[in-house]
Amino acid sequence: GSEMCIRDRPSNMHEAARDRFFKMTFQHNLGWKHMNPAVDRIGHEALTSVRFLMLVKNPYAWLLSLFQNPYHVGGRDTQLEAFLARHLPVMELRENIGPDPLPPVEVWNRKMRGYLALKQAATHKAIVHYEDFLVNEQATLHRVAAELGISVRADFEPVAQGVKRAGQGCSHTDYANYYLQELWRKKLNSEAVRQINSQLDVEVVAQMGYQLIDPDEFG
Repeated sequence: GSEMCIRDRPSNMHEAARDRFFKMTFQHNLGWKHMNPAVDRIGHEALTSVRFLMLVKNPYAWLLSLFQNPYHVGGRDTQLEAFLARHLPVMELRENIGPDPLPPVEVWNRKMRGYLALKQAATHKAIVHYEDFLVNEQATLHRVAAELGISVRADFEPVAQGVKRAGQGCSHTDYANYYLQELWRKKLNSEAVRQINSQLDVEVVAQMGYQLIDPDEFG
């Protein structure tokens, strides 16, 4: 088996309680912010009145983030290739991607398909690249507001600090350099890219405005 570095994680009971919470409160909050949108449960009224903003990230960068912070998985693989080969436990009610454990790449596939389904079903919706916010946060917010029919306040203030745990904050410049210069590529290798490419839904990748990486770039 793969070598694991076990870190402190919420207990399974805690995760189950969160799962039940989002099931019981769905009509009030439309579910967990990272869930695969449950279009069939949202209902006509919400689909025609709520403004839906779906923020997406390059699939390779997204997988690296999940590898480094696998939230309720219960531990962390020390090798990316081992992580990609795993089947991650699924919180069925909260994530809405089925009841069975899934490979990390398939988690991305299913959530992105859900975003595309919501884009088709909702009246007011926008799918935005996270990278766009890093290029020009204010211009992106104005564009999103226009797409969603939301007025913009005149006293706009840019986000100067990234959202991380205490002591792990990253500045806007840190994030911009990491994502816009694609510094995350340094954490990839040819074998990991081949694993990812073999499982990515190529059509969904294209619809989300991204491209597959050539594993031969890594020698």
